[in-house]
Amino acid sequence: MKPVKQVLCKLCTNLFKIINLTTKLLPLWKEICKKHGLTEKLILQDVSTWWNSTFDLANVSCEYKEAINEITKEKELRKFELSDEEWEVAKQLRDTLKTLKSAMEYFSHADTDLSHVICTIDHIDDHFTNTSANSNLNPAL
Repeated sequence: MKPVKQVLCKLCTNLFKIINLTTKLLPLWKEICKKHGLTEKLILQDVSTWWNSTFDLANVSCEYKEAINEITKEKELRKFELSDEEWEVAKQLRDTLKTLKSAMEYFSHADTDLSHVICTIDHIDDHFTNTSANSNLNPAL
């Protein structure tokens, strides 16, 4: 779990500092997003009581990877820069959690009966069984 926690901690710290250093990092973040053709977006924090917030954090961070890499060159964020291996962990985490996010969205917007629930749980079980057998996946996942 340590590699995953380390990646999440670095991403959360970067985002916290960007949001709270409003005179320096926030304007720079907006400028970097614009430079990379990205929507000026403040990435939500990972919160244990918010379902899917870990997926959302990993997903948006992977989309904004270039912008995050650029802003972490700043002195205040340099120690929270992600290595290529850590970015790979973030990508694998996003890909692993995507099934849970999709299932929750499906159940939130659809009238479902027990047969749909069982089929979805089987799909999730198959996904995690196949994922755990993947030798290319970081052992922490």
